[in-house]
Amino acid sequence: MTNDKKLVTVDECIAGTAPFDEEIYIQTEYGIQLRDDLLEKVYTDAQHRWEHGGKEMYDKLQANTDITVTLTPKLRLEQALQDAGIENPAEIRKLTINGKFTKGDSRFIWENMRTTLDELDMANALVEKKYPFSFTFPDSECNLTTISFFTIPKSVTKVDAHLPFLLSFVVHPDNPALSTEDGVLFNKDKTKLILYPQGRVENYVIPDSVTEIGEIAFHGCEGLTSIIIPDSVTEIGNYAFSYCSGLTSVTIPNSVTKIKKKTFSDCENLTSIDISNSVTEIETSAFEGCLSLTSITIPDSVVKIGKCAFKSYAEDYNPFFTVHPDNPVYKSKNGKLMHKPKKSVTLQAEINF
Repeated sequence: MTNDKKLVTVDECIAGTAPFDEEIYIQTEYGIQLRDDLLEKVYTDAQHRWEHGGKEMYDKLQANTDITVTLTPKLRLEQALQDAGIENPAEIRKLTINGKFTKGDSRFIWENMRTTLDELDMANALVEKKYPFSFTFPDSECNLTTISFFTIPKSVTKVDAHLPFLLSFVVHPDNPALSTEDGVLFNKDKTKLILYPQGRVENYVIPDSVTEIGEIAFHGCEGLTSIIIPDSVTEIGNYAFSYCSGLTSVTIPNSVTKIKKKTFSDCENLTSIDISNSVTEIETSAFEGCLSLTSITIPDSVVKIGKCAFKSYAEDYNPFFTVHPDNPVYKSKNGKLMHKPKKSVTLQAEINF
């Protein structure tokens, strides 16, 4: 009956060596089960595995899923897992690391667990201080692609990590530089929002204590559907909201004077942007790639707009600009943004003087 069908074993699915074709059948103790396209969830959805006759697979995947290791200067993560009887690191769902953690250990996680690990607890790890804590390597576009919960040790004061399914940051309470509130990463006194968990799907209100939104703070947060920026914020970093495809509207508070490089670039569903009259400069590519931003109002305060600030590579993109009549530099004509004619050289010199 199955001679003409692709038949794989449970172990092949666990090891990740089985193909993900739709017409794949799995041999289990309950007989041959058709693996449909939803079985791609086998690594993260235990209930799905159970409901589709995968009890054997479920039991195997649950074994060795919560592992704690203590590393020393001579004991690296790979050997520690082998000593713990772990033959396949991809089976681990939660990994707690104590002791000395090196960049080599970080690479081992990236190479062996980046698509399977769900929780990484490093609260009591000692991280080398000669480099920022990072899971980003030059040869990769992304890294721990499935991790949902991440605990940062007290020895780490700077984080550079791309975690597209992260739901929450946790920081050791004795960390001198970092803190969290509702799973969002801040500096210690919560005046700077450093990183927002990329995997969340929700609206978010930035706390009133925040004066700065860090560079790439919300970058790639596709599930972010609404953001409220309080008047306490005076600075928004480069790329802060780039690739937030869920955002449809944004209001820049009166406390912000500059919209920086690529701050809202590639927010493809952004339809409304309220630029306050405190903004004096819109930097290069600030709204580049915002294909749905069809109507833009420039207040009288804006005197400098950088190259490609509202550029899109779509041929039919043609936003309609409205400029406040008192703006000294820009005007709009038939919806096109353009410079106002310059004053005479003599008058300009007097103004500059």
